[in-house]
Amino acid sequence: MILWQRGVDHVSIEDGLDRWTPESAAPQGAVLSPLLSNLYLNELDHLMANAGYEMNRYADDLVIQCRTLEEARAALEKVQAWTTNKVLTLYPTKTKIDEVDTTGK
Repeated sequence: MILWQRGVDHVSIEDGLDRWTPESAAPQGAVLSPLLSNLYLNELDHLMANAGYEMNRYADDLVIQCRTLEEARAALEKVQAWTTNKVLTLYPTKTKIDEVDTTGK
């Protein structure tokens, strides 16, 4: 990216950098957050759908519907492997397998 300024030929924010590594994520609630989550997680959406999982995502939060505990564990392993490969973080306090009672009791 080149920034133009009066009296200066150019200033590149990437001058001298072989690689840029962000120090932290976008702040929660930032306007950029939904866009970034869609860009990053679109691949995961397709991966899980192609593997036969029913997944709903709300920005960077997701729910995967499974019929058995074993299927849920396999889905979680798949997501963990994908996020690790992409150098993304699943937060342990927000990542869990829950049983939902559909009988209405």
